[in-house]
Amino acid sequence: LNGASDIKRNINIDGIDFFSDPWRVSEILRNLISNAIKYRNLDLRVQSEISIKIRVDNLRADISFTDNGIGISEENLTRVFEMFYRASEQSDGSGIGLYIVKNAVDKLGGKISVQSKAGIGTRFHIILPNKVNNIVAKIPHLITNRT
Repeated sequence: LNGASDIKRNINIDGIDFFSDPWRVSEILRNLISNAIKYRNLDLRVQSEISIKIRVDNLRADISFTDNGIGISEENLTRVFEMFYRASEQSDGSGIGLYIVKNAVDKLGGKISVQSKAGIGTRFHIILPNKVNNIVAKIPHLITNRT
């Protein structure tokens, strides 16, 4: 995407392995990153920045995705996950990116929330269940069937 190379990236991942649907998790991150690039602050005095913090334990992945872009006004926050809704005219986006994110989070059994201030930036908080226990529970069955 145009402007991606101008953005400072901070990524911090901590914890154990995470088991989930890789396609849906990729869709979530891809759309959030795409939006952060499209709706970055174009003021040259501000270094555009994306911060992704992921903490994984046996139960879940706790994902915090923050940018210092143009932000979303309070009146638009309640509608950002609606299909075809666009909170800004800065980009020629179709308005389905955050709808896809919400749909993927829901399909994975997770939760998503958003906080934003116009002119300051946006923070998405996502909780996704870690399916590691499903994998571990199948191990004895897999071993038994091999003999």
